[in-house]
Amino acid sequence: MQTVIMAGGEGKRLRPLTCSLPKPLLPLLEKPIIEYILDLLTEHSISSAVITTGYLGEKIKRHFPSGKYKGIALEFSHEDLPLGTAGSVKKAVGDKREDTLVISGDALCDFDLSKAVNFHRKRRSAVTIIGKRVEDPREYGLIETDGSGRVLGFLEKPDYSKVSSDLANTGVYILSPKALSLIPKSGQPDFGRDIFPFLLKEGEEISVYEDEGYWCDIGSVKTYISCQHDILKGKVKCARGRELDCDNNLIKTPIPSGVKILPPVYIGENVVFGRGVTIDSGSIISSRSKILSGAKIKGGIVGEGAFLGERSSVSGSVISNGAILKRAASIYEEGVVGERAVIGESAVVLPFIKIWPYKQVEDMTVQKENVKDGIVRRELFDDDGILGDTSQEITPEFLAIIGKSVGSIKRIARVFIGYDEGDASKAFALSLISGVLSVGKNVFCCEQISKAEFLWEIQKRKPDIGVYIFARRKTKIEFYHSDSLPISRETERRIEDGVLRNEYMGVSFNEFGSLKILKRDNGYYESLLKLSPEGLSGQKAKITSIGALEEKLREALKTLSAAEGGISFQLSSGGTKASAYSEETGYIPYEKLVAICCLDLFSKGEDAALPERMPRAIDELALVYDRRVLRYADLSVCSRDSEARSQASAQPFLRDGAKLIIAILSFFKRTGLDLKSALRLIPSFSVEVKTVKIPETVGAALSKFSGEEKRQTAEGICFSRENGTVFLKPMKKGREIRIYAESLSAEISKELAEDIEKILAGNLDIERKK
Repeated sequence: MQTVIMAGGEGKRLRPLTCSLPKPLLPLLEKPIIEYILDLLTEHSISSAVITTGYLGEKIKRHFPSGKYKGIALEFSHEDLPLGTAGSVKKAVGDKREDTLVISGDALCDFDLSKAVNFHRKRRSAVTIIGKRVEDPREYGLIETDGSGRVLGFLEKPDYSKVSSDLANTGVYILSPKALSLIPKSGQPDFGRDIFPFLLKEGEEISVYEDEGYWCDIGSVKTYISCQHDILKGKVKCARGRELDCDNNLIKTPIPSGVKILPPVYIGENVVFGRGVTIDSGSIISSRSKILSGAKIKGGIVGEGAFLGERSSVSGSVISNGAILKRAASIYEEGVVGERAVIGESAVVLPFIKIWPYKQVEDMTVQKENVKDGIVRRELFDDDGILGDTSQEITPEFLAIIGKSVGSIKRIARVFIGYDEGDASKAFALSLISGVLSVGKNVFCCEQISKAEFLWEIQKRKPDIGVYIFARRKTKIEFYHSDSLPISRETERRIEDGVLRNEYMGVSFNEFGSLKILKRDNGYYESLLKLSPEGLSGQKAKITSIGALEEKLREALKTLSAAEGGISFQLSSGGTKASAYSEETGYIPYEKLVAICCLDLFSKGEDAALPERMPRAIDELALVYDRRVLRYADLSVCSRDSEARSQASAQPFLRDGAKLIIAILSFFKRTGLDLKSALRLIPSFSVEVKTVKIPETVGAALSKFSGEEKRQTAEGICFSRENGTVFLKPMKKGREIRIYAESLSAEISKELAEDIEKILAGNLDIERKK
């Protein structure tokens, strides 16, 4: 007898669980459904089988790389287009003329197949169907019999008024050679709709073998959950069931004190528990998941590598692999959180709601609708790159996927990767490197490098893309073009699409990319010295922040003959910005130091390039010298700001605090100015920055300022008021707007920002505030 396992269905009713995984590979207590069926075949001495595949069929084939399972030789019959249930079997068996067992690879059963086969051979029927009595016949295709086992007809999911039987068709068939010969080789013939009615019409006998064993047609989230509960309750005679202890538990991780368990439960390997976790009866917790303090799981399923934050709750629902529930988030009955989706802090996902893979539910949200469509898809990129909680949203596995996606962009051949100090940053960088290499692209890497030095290396080495990783409690992954400015939105989308669609290049073992670890030299240090070829004798400066970059800066200042003392300078984290302090001037922020550098450019007859968010007072300064300020967007979406970006790449003081400091001291030496006198030459300004949530779309929010006389900008909108200038920059995810309110004093700029915030929130009439 030959055996065919039907495994080609799409499992649409189980979406989003089947978005990236074929239904036969869905895990039941961490074991794929199809392996339960293969175990059943093994118990009945079946030594070979053909698996029919369709949707994501290659994943099923890769799951059995040796072509065997516990002694069962496996063949695969793939259909590019649906052939119908009968057509699929016809293709799988070809011209072989022998009895054929057909069984579903995505249902769970423990039928006595040997008895069913013997029954078939004794009856010599054209077809034998294994039938099972069910409690609610409305959910199944039903079989009508004459009481002796002969089939008279079929009913497809009738309502109670038409129910005449409770004997369900389980989809397990034994076909005679004659039945096989009647299946047409073309079209999409279906057993229930075409073949069985035709056989009855022709007078052929179809028999039913009624089995009292377990059967579950896993066709919904409800049954996907309930059949796993049934395994735990010992209702299924299967290999996994035989592993249960006397309380029907299967626990592979030592349980710390303070974790409350109500059996039966399944707990996989290497699960991490916090204090006060409660695991109720019927819960399944897969390997390498992390359950923090006070979390409750009530009959829910937690996938491999999932993360449940403090006081989160999972009730009768499914959390897919790598998904995240943040602190106090809750999901209720028959809800599904797709792979690597994120449920925000204190968010609630109502019963039956499904969140598709990689989507996100915001903090404090009550989610009443499925999150599926592209309009509400989760954007990977925030305004400063890819951000997330370390080991929760950002994991080594996720970095490898990012690396694959970056490396799969055709125009990218060389990737430059850098990371700051810290073991987490290094681990993430190694994962990112592995992903890039695995799709055949080359990587060169600078270890434990400041961001400012990394950006200088990018301009020096001109890679196709640069990636910088900074990991603390939160991780930030930033992407740069070869000019050391952020990548374009087009490149961001390509990376996002690769991650969200699982579309990566594939290479053979001898086509992997190569890795080169770069040795640090004095190149960056020498670039500091070149900023002031005449030296800095007569200048005084003191670097008050601490770090490796600061040490290089101190050494450079010493080599340039600057004395210790005078102005106190402090570098920002990563070294990309600087601020100053002196007793005469008080605290001087980064923006005013940049304005002094621009004054230097203008006085030499040069233009300056600045991001749109930088103060407009610098534009007024440019007019005094008959020069221009070219503006560019932080995230370029077109070529309109290409001249400004080209100019900005030649102004390292914008993104390197050490070079900003040396440039200012060099300007002072050349002109004889000091900090106090230089500040007198630039317009007075103060900038108040506020980020506000908006209750509507970005377009609707910005339309409130349609009557304002706006300046042309590369992003956002900019307009003037009597008391100052306002620049509004929508945040990338479209839920917030950042206000840059600029005026003569801190008090006035703060008042201006508060007025704009009230208008955006709908609490102030714009006409009253013009």
